[in-house]
Amino acid sequence: MNAPTVAMRVLLVEDERVLARVYSRALVAAGFVVDTAADGAEGFERFLLGSYDVVVSDVSMPRLSGLDLLAQVRRLRPNVPVVLITARLDQSAYEQAHGLGTARYLLKPVTMEQLARAVQGAAMLRAALLRSEKKRKP
Repeated sequence: MNAPTVAMRVLLVEDERVLARVYSRALVAAGFVVDTAADGAEGFERFLLGSYDVVVSDVSMPRLSGLDLLAQVRRLRPNVPVVLITARLDQSAYEQAHGLGTARYLLKPVTMEQLARAVQGAAMLRAALLRSEKKRKP
């Protein structure tokens, strides 16, 4: 897989430490700069303070769910793609995620290749949105 030409910044929000470490290493190996947060509330705080090209979040987390984080990202920065990962196939959550505009909705167990491809696709979407915004500005 080709790494992005400019290192894109990814915010990874995962409450399971081992998974966070594994996912982070996979994304760094794919060429991304990765910051991590241990739950949705910490993820939202980091999102507010940082400039991220893609957010990757678990759905079920303490303090703030991935769906709630997605809603907050959409409200504040609608052009930042969000990739959600879940261990439970829940049709209602899936529909809510798509209604809020998730870039991808992945079911655990996620291979590192699947994760990297999903984030690469989201990063490409982000780059296209930024180019489009630049063209619209005088």
